[in-house]
Parts: sequence; C-alpha cells; structure tokens
Amino acid sequence: MALVDREVAGLEYKVERELAAQCGSWQMLNIMKKKYGEKRENPSSCEGMTRSERLLWYRRNQPAIELDDSRVSSSSNYQQLQLSRGKRAEAESEDEKLGRDETKSEALLWYRNGGKVMMEDEKDTANLCGNWKQFHLMTRGRAEERDEDQVPTRSEKLHWYRSGGLAVIDARDNLARDTSNWMQYKLTRDRQAFSANLEDRMNTSWSQFKNKNELSDHFAEQRNEEMDEREKIRTQVRNRISKESMAKTTYEINRQPR
Repeated sequence: MALVDREVAGLEYKVERELAAQCGSWQMLNIMKKKYGEKRENPSSCEGMTRSERLLWYRRNQPAIELDDSRVSSSSNYQQLQLSRGKRAEAESEDEKLGRDETKSEALLWYRNGGKVMMEDEKDTANLCGNWKQFHLMTRGRAEERDEDQVPTRSEKLHWYRSGGLAVIDARDNLARDTSNWMQYKLTRDRQAFSANLEDRMNTSWSQFKNKNELSDHFAEQRNEEMDEREKIRTQVRNRISKESMAKTTYEINRQPR
C-alpha cells in the first residue's frame, strides 16, 4: 500500500511541475490545478477571459494561432483572409464554385500558396520546347493512346532526352568505356539493373510461408526430391555398367577356342 501511495505522490508531483512550467504566477498555477482533470471545451476565442486565462488559452492554441498569422501575412485584405480560412460571405456549393470563374482574391491566394512555383516550373518547361506540340506533350502527354508497334516521334524522343534521357545515355557510354568486350558490358549492365531493383523486390515480393516450420518442410521436400532424382540416376548408371560387363563376358567366352 505504501508503494502505491508513493507512486501516486510522484505522479502528482510530476503533474504539478508540468503545470508550474506553463504558468507565470502563483494565481495561474492555482487556477490550473483547480481545472486540471476537468473535461471542458476549448473556446474558439479568448473573449471574456481574465489575463491569466487568456495566457493559458494562448499557450494551448499556439499552433492554430501561428497558422492564422501565416494566413494573415499571405492576405492583402479581409476577404482574402476569410477565403483562406475556408469561409465565404455566402454559402456556395461545389457545383456553383466549379461553374464560375475564379475571383481576383482566389487567384491571388492560389498564387501565394504554391501557384508561383507551378508557374515557374511551367515557364522552365516552355523554355525547353521548340513548339506548342512539344509543350503539350511534356505537360499533358499524348492525345491518343500509343500503339505497341508505333515508332516514337522526333518530339517524343526530344522530350525523353531532355527529361532524363541524357543522364541515361551518359551512364551507358561510361559503362561501355569501362568494359573491354560485349559479354563484360552485358554482365555489368544486368548486375546494375538487378542491384537497383533489389530493394523494390524485397519490399514487394513477400514469402508465402507463415512460419519457420513451413519453410523447413519446404526445404526438406526439395532435398528429398533431389535425393530421389540422384538415386534414379545412379540406378540407371549401375544397370548400364552391369549390362556392358555381361556383354563383354559373353563375348570373351564365345571367342575362346574349344
């Protein structure tokens, strides 16, 4: 019983220390100790609270306050701020939102929340293209499905070359320079492909055995099959040797003069 009381006392001391670390005065600590353990809803704002209660509310909701501050810094007016919070002046359904054009505030909010990076990437992609067809191929892909026997077009080859094909060709050329013959090149290429795909195969190709006993039984079965096959081969060899020796003995008997 004493051990239980000691553990409870230690837990109470630990909780009191954690509460004291969050308080700036004895009055705040007393308030928190009284309200500790009570199930209460966290209000959305600190209106009507005392100074100590507002400080406690601020410390509990600090991540949400930082998120709201970032939204405020990204907005140029109150309407944009409300849009970033997910609130509109009038209730609007998704179908109505898709059926109308974006407002200036919504477009500006999209631009500040990642649209700028997307536009810069699209600009870099456009600089790599020589015509609109290449740009459409790099951004949206082919308009129709490719046939199995269809030869890649010049634009598709250029897209592949600029989207990583150059590194593949350089790696192939370096491998060809480092090898002395075709067989060595082929073995090195296959080994690199196997090593690059090893981790994916280990993480996707799972064993069908549920435990070690099933795996041991499988190995024992394979071992027995190999031993049976080896015994059959040995029996065939013994029979052939026996037949050859009997034929040779009969031949020598027939050749002996009477």
